[in-house]
Amino acid sequence: MKNSCRNTNLWAPDVVPHVTVLVDRTTDIALAIQVLDPNDEEYGGYRPLDSLVCQFPGGVGVVLTEAYSNPNSRYHRSDAVVDSIRLALEASEDRFQYEDGSIDSGSDKQNAANAAFATGGIHQIWERWQNIEHPLSGEIIDRCRRILVKFGLSCRTMGVFTPNHRWVACAAMAIVNEVEPDEQLVAKIDDYLSDGIDQDADGF
Repeated sequence: MKNSCRNTNLWAPDVVPHVTVLVDRTTDIALAIQVLDPNDEEYGGYRPLDSLVCQFPGGVGVVLTEAYSNPNSRYHRSDAVVDSIRLALEASEDRFQYEDGSIDSGSDKQNAANAAFATGGIHQIWERWQNIEHPLSGEIIDRCRRILVKFGLSCRTMGVFTPNHRWVACAAMAIVNEVEPDEQLVAKIDDYLSDGIDQDADGF
């Protein structure tokens, strides 16, 4: 395996430096606000200075993965970044995700929509770490897979807030089905799509 920088390879050359700056600034903040006290119930999460609670921390790993993989980043191949990703995923799986696969985003109700919206980020981490050689790659990939499978369970069995949330739940279940095929997910997608999508001629 090798370190993946495929994201930056797809960007226009004049965009890359600006994205790198943003990624590095975001990584600076993430590392500074991660909860590192093992006695804190949100240990491993990222708690903003103006907040009393942590949001679901897993998605932050998307930016941190970019920082680790980007040769132009100050955090390229930084073990501190890898440790932060691993700890955030541990927190996501063990402390922020419920047994039914749902999350509450720190201050919300448990529902399929929250899990669905978080699925894309965890999947990106899972996908990119397939191509990164590091002693913790296996743990990161496995944790992402388990989180995703439970997200699929939540999207399949729990309700959503609005009718349009069905579509993000469908997208999430399709993603999870690619990671770990499950006929029950496909059946639920078909069930939701059979209702029809409220869309006008312009695509809205």
